[in-house]
Amino acid sequence: MSRGRIVVVGGGGTIGSTVVREFSEDHDVLSIGRSTDPRIDLGDLASIETLVKRLESGPRFDAIVVCAGGGLLGGVDDLDLDEALERLRPKLIGQIAIAQAGPRFLRNDGAVVLTGGILERRPQPGMSHLSMINASLRAFAISSATEGRSVRTCVVSPGLVSESPEAVLDLFHGMSMVSAADLARVYRRLVESGRDGEVVGLPEA
Repeated sequence: MSRGRIVVVGGGGTIGSTVVREFSEDHDVLSIGRSTDPRIDLGDLASIETLVKRLESGPRFDAIVVCAGGGLLGGVDDLDLDEALERLRPKLIGQIAIAQAGPRFLRNDGAVVLTGGILERRPQPGMSHLSMINASLRAFAISSATEGRSVRTCVVSPGLVSESPEAVLDLFHGMSMVSAADLARVYRRLVESGRDGEVVGLPEA
């Protein structure tokens, strides 16, 4: 792939900042978050639409990578369903909204690369909400690929990132770990040559 134009949503986070560095070696990268200009709040559809309108007003991009987290912890019997519904917004609905809007600002056969997580294939007690979000993103990408859209939709499904803050490492103690640098290379491969609907878990097993 020749030098391209890549949008990274969540480029200030643990994964996102490493993805930005990875792509900045040979691509032009626009890193977007809640406090950047332009900005985005994945939990707010109006914010997403404002960003999309700005992106589509200029030359087309080659890819958008979304490094999103979020969800609700707690056992199934203890979940507040109203809160559970609201907490679907950033990581699930927000990422789907970006993927839906992709053809408006991406070149033909451009890539939308979303972020899921290991809990869709390795569930743990007290994390059903997170597992549901991750599994839904996998299903969305696979289903989207059957529709012959003008953009490719892929998902990276990471384990616990070793560079995460100590509080996160403690919360998910015992989960399989992966480095941010290894993940960034997966995002690169999906942007540059990923198949529509491809979902890559890391660690793979």
